[in-house]
Amino acid sequence: MSSIPANSVTCSICLEHWVEPTECLPCRHIFCKKCISRVERCPLCRSHIREMMSANRFLLEAVEGVVGHDGVEQRVRNAEQRAEEAEKILAEIAGPFLETDNETCWEAKARENAEKVIGGLRSQLECLRAKKRGMEAAISKLEASKRNCARGPDVNHFLHCLSGATLLPQLISTFAPTSTSRAAMGVAARAALGMVTGGPLGAVAAAAFAGESSGRQGNDEIDEEIRVKTADLRILEREIENIEANLRLEEEKENRRQYFVGLIRSMGQNSERGMGQS
Repeated sequence: MSSIPANSVTCSICLEHWVEPTECLPCRHIFCKKCISRVERCPLCRSHIREMMSANRFLLEAVEGVVGHDGVEQRVRNAEQRAEEAEKILAEIAGPFLETDNETCWEAKARENAEKVIGGLRSQLECLRAKKRGMEAAISKLEASKRNCARGPDVNHFLHCLSGATLLPQLISTFAPTSTSRAAMGVAARAALGMVTGGPLGAVAAAAFAGESSGRQGNDEIDEEIRVKTADLRILEREIENIEANLRLEEEKENRRQYFVGLIRSMGQNSERGMGQS
């Protein structure tokens, strides 16, 4: 018994002495129970494992002959302790990233949360951009209304037409076409002035003045509304910029998460291939 080399009683997977030694059939290679329970092929000969069974008493006696009964128990306890510590560390650091079937619940939840956050930001951004387009259209409409008001009645031109140099002589000649007496001219002049101030032309003049006054007031109101809407538009643009920055940040975080998940998976696959080749 004592002639059995020490390396013949160590697990080829964890490189420690067997813990709950388990024999693989039909190849009869022996490994720790935890190490071999997750694989379908023998890591040493790559044969399919049809059945697993506890190693027989002869093998346990061989181990005791190599390291002594007390030494076996102590090494088993040490190995179990190290295995528990290693599993705990692995679960804390890499556990969330490791695959079980297709992916872990943790990874699916992380991806779902990232998609929800990114999707929400994109939806919010689209709504704000649509609102911005509406505000820009409203401001353009107000500016067009302001230009239309500026093309209203030309009161100065109207007053010039009412001046004595143009309209009054025409009216006087209408009321006194053949009379040259001063009295007749005076009557005609008074009639013309009465027509200008109190007749239809007077009403036109009043409408012109009212139109200009209303146009100035309308322009002031339009200017104020344009100012308010422009200020709101600037606030909206800053809000859009903040959401765009948050969206870029979330997308970068998700890209980094996916990169590290892929990296850890690749490392795990390489480790499994290395064990298989050994």
